Amino acid sequence: MLLQYLNIPVYEMLVQISRKDYLRDLCYISECCCFMSRGEDFPLAWQNALKSSGHLYKTDEKDKLLQLGTNLGTSDTQNQIRILDMQTKYFEAYLNAAVEKNKKYSSMTLTLSVLCGCMIFILII
Repeated sequence: MLLQYLNIPVYEMLVQISRKDYLRDLCYISECCCFMSRGEDFPLAWQNALKSSGHLYKTDEKDKLLQLGTNLGTSDTQNQIRILDMQTKYFEAYLNAAVEKNKKYSSMTLTLSVLCGCMIFILII
């Protein structure tokens, strides 16, 4: 919305986003702002920020974020909005897959815990 309706530069957009409480876990956004305040261009600042917090993400997640940084801020507003929409759909699908995987493994963990408890009970008796 910041890009589409207010048409603000990427740096100002990132500064506003980094102030949101629910996005504080995305530390690379504030690091990118720091790099840009030192004079780096956005794509390079984005890449450096992701490299410094790269241990938090899997390789494919990091690659998608790097791809977003190379495309954002380098074209007109409409193309940037299309890129953001595509990336949003990708990350939503990725999140849904992770939630399904979590549900699958959490139910398996509960089943294994109950089974181990029963086995220990039988061994004690």
